[in-house]
Amino acid sequence: GGATYAARGFRRLIYLIRRNARSILTVGGIVIGIFAVVVLGSLAEYLNGFLNDAIQGSSDKVAIRQEGAGVPFGRSTARIVCRVPGVRGVVLTGRGGPLDEEASEFEVTGRFFGIESPTGEYGFEMPMEVDFAQGRNLAPGSLVEVVVGADLAEDYDLSLGGTLAIRERDFTVVGIWERIPQDLSEFNSCAYISLDALALVLGEPASIDLMTALVASGHDAQEVAQAIEAELPGIETMTAQEQAGEIRQVLTVLIAVMAGLLSIAVFVGSVSVVNTMIIAVHERTREIGLKKAVGAEDTSILAEVLADAGKLGGLGGILGVLAGWPVVVGINLYAQHEGGFTIMTLTPRLAVGAVIFSTLLGMVAGLLPAWRAARLDPVVALRTE
Repeated sequence: GGATYAARGFRRLIYLIRRNARSILTVGGIVIGIFAVVVLGSLAEYLNGFLNDAIQGSSDKVAIRQEGAGVPFGRSTARIVCRVPGVRGVVLTGRGGPLDEEASEFEVTGRFFGIESPTGEYGFEMPMEVDFAQGRNLAPGSLVEVVVGADLAEDYDLSLGGTLAIRERDFTVVGIWERIPQDLSEFNSCAYISLDALALVLGEPASIDLMTALVASGHDAQEVAQAIEAELPGIETMTAQEQAGEIRQVLTVLIAVMAGLLSIAVFVGSVSVVNTMIIAVHERTREIGLKKAVGAEDTSILAEVLADAGKLGGLGGILGVLAGWPVVVGINLYAQHEGGFTIMTLTPRLAVGAVIFSTLLGMVAGLLPAWRAARLDPVVALRTE
């Protein structure tokens, strides 16, 4: 039955490995290739999941920015956008800067922004939908309240009702966001105050760097974006789908480069399979000749050799996945410890796909030796020493 066939196949695999040390090297070559596939593939899976989450969380938002330098956005611009059909509200965001005035402008941790939202929702500065772990949102127009990201609360040891000093002005913490688990933005590390409070902190009217139109239910974000551009010449819009499309273009290039590097390892592994199976067929010439002499069909010999090659590939794939898994876990643990988020996702489809790929790779590489074995003349084969 099936169990007997599986046991026989397993014994043949053990025999193949024991009989030829080259088989171990062959499996090792495949392991290295699949290990690289698993590690790099886990990074690609993570990025793909992040993009999907971001699209889902921002599907009803349209980012609005100016094309090049010009007069900064104002509330009058927001009123024009609000009149566009399909827009149910506008979120205004102004950049403040580092909490520490001595910090570099490029420092991520500890930045503050001003925000004004009639609905209490956030715009594109929030990479995906997230709730408050503690507390509530800002009261509209408040000059003394602040909400903070999870990392900032941890770094500054902040709790509800605590005080955060922003440029020598004290603000009361009224809300702490949940940590965004797949955060490639600065949201977890930032503080938000009202636009009016931002103007007080900076000592000048707050400039609006980003405007986000909230799309009403039943309206298409892309159509609303086009209507906004028609209403306001000199501005550019971007939907979540467009943003994800641009990122995916970059990812496609990176994946192509990675695929090129991986193809080298795959080629080495496939050549190893070819060499190993040619030697294995040569060593079994008399055995194959005997099988053909007693009536074995060419197709059965072909299938047998291909199965052996596939088992080598499959074993290498399984070991490659097992080798890659702790590396992915280790990298994620390090990233979680250092930044509070993971950067890799080893999905079942990636693991299963890697094993299937390595098995098929072994079978393809075994085609030439299998064809040679099937074409052996039984009389000549039986005379082989």
